[in-house]
Amino acid sequence: HDYAEWAYQGKVLSLYWTSPDDVAGYSLYPYPVPYVLSHYLIAAYNLVFSPILAAKLFLLSYVLLSLWVYSKFLGRYITDIEQRQCLWLLLVCLGTFSSFFWYGYIGYQLGFLVFLYFLSVYRSNSSASTIAVFGMLTFFAHATIFLQLSMFVVLAVVFFGYQSRQLLGLLPSVALSGWFLYGRYFVQPHDAVVQSSWASLLEAVVYKLGMVTMHGPFKNF
Repeated sequence: HDYAEWAYQGKVLSLYWTSPDDVAGYSLYPYPVPYVLSHYLIAAYNLVFSPILAAKLFLLSYVLLSLWVYSKFLGRYITDIEQRQCLWLLLVCLGTFSSFFWYGYIGYQLGFLVFLYFLSVYRSNSSASTIAVFGMLTFFAHATIFLQLSMFVVLAVVFFGYQSRQLLGLLPSVALSGWFLYGRYFVQPHDAVVQSSWASLLEAVVYKLGMVTMHGPFKNF
């Protein structure tokens, strides 16, 4: 249910670059915002393809990228070929096509791939610049993934003796987070207009039951 919105915003963003007069009613926030990596990638596809095709090609690219990232990740930790193949298939089912994929949470899915690739290359002597690149990528992919990566690096330094300079690599993305929070809560000129509401208790109950039904078989797969 989120993906159609991301595809729509991707098209609007591409017009922002090529035909700004056509989207004069839209504006970009003047501060960095998490979750926008997928928007910009879809917008890049829209520069060449129609909106629906661009959205589908973006999803196909995500699937293909995930297959490669899983191979890199398992190649580091699993030496037995047969085990690696079985785990690769498991990751495809539970990672690439997780419930978040079907919900349309493509930003979270992209962040997951970035984090998994990070775990494929992360070492005790990894440079601060490497941490900075992955930190900013996860920030722009999904804030939750960024928090997980940051916590992982902090734990590695504090409890497992990884080089303390790695903490410096988190500073750029932490600065982006602070800038976002400041802009979101102190600079934003007006609150977003809520265009939906519950007209009755019955409507609220139906909506909540809908959320429960979405946590059905594929959610627990």
